[in-house]
Amino acid sequence: MDLEFSNGVRRVYERMRPSTREAVMIVPIVDEHLILIREYAVGTESYELGFSKGLIDPGETVFEAANRELKEEVGFGAHNLTFLKKTQHGALLFFQQNEYRGGGRSLSGVAGRRRA
Repeated sequence: MDLEFSNGVRRVYERMRPSTREAVMIVPIVDEHLILIREYAVGTESYELGFSKGLIDPGETVFEAANRELKEEVGFGAHNLTFLKKTQHGALLFFQQNEYRGGGRSLSGVAGRRRA
């Protein structure tokens, strides 16, 4: 699916076929704030708020995948991750911290940040 956003950015999106690969979803809490990402959902053709998530790459642990997804989608990684539960399609992880890794940014630079 070819899309052009209101800011002129063009993207090509593909609908993923169901996969046997496992995935992670991370519930990040930093300084008592839930961190959500805003991303375009091709299926509903709208922007949605949600938690960071993604497939686990071959050879990657659940924790490595969760940290990678946080860095890619939120802009920082976790010092500590706590496993919450395994679901039919993957793992749900949680982290809470007052410090994080990533480019010297403050929470105020992350909270409410919107992704195009």
